[in-house]
Amino acid sequence: MISVETIHKKIQMLPTSSRKEVLAFVDGLLEKSATSTPKDRSLAWEAWANSHSHNTVILDDTREFIYEDK
Repeated sequence: MISVETIHKKIQMLPTSSRKEVLAFVDGLLEKSATSTPKDRSLAWEAWANSHSHNTVILDDTREFIYEDK
């Protein structure tokens, strides 16, 4: 787990404009998590999985014979 001190040190190394971006990003994460219900998260995962279903690769596995009953 990343400690708060580590995050704080790294943020201090950033220029002011980047710190503003970090703050906006964190605010967005907080807003999303505050309005997201378990059902919303479940639907989001399902949508993501469905959007990647076309990436399925079926390999020709010549080892299938080891699973056959004799």
